[in-house]
Amino acid sequence: LRKDYPVLRHGSQALVDAPEEILAFTRSNGDNVTWCVFNLGKEPVDWQPDAGIDLEVLASVATDGKSSRLPPGSGYIGVR
Repeated sequence: LRKDYPVLRHGSQALVDAPEEILAFTRSNGDNVTWCVFNLGKEPVDWQPDAGIDLEVLASVATDGKSSRLPPGSGYIGVR
């Protein structure tokens, strides 16, 4: 995935405001923005990026990346 998307290797990184259990950050390089979202908690969490952000999911674990419900140990990487 990192080979196919240089923004994952060379982009700047910014944390996204999210509940404590969620690790969410973006990687940006020019117009390319990648979202990385992970539920590190032990319970499901309802969370998604701000309204109006439509992501194409590149990879996911234990979630489809489209639902706002993130099971424990799940996560996804998406681009907009």
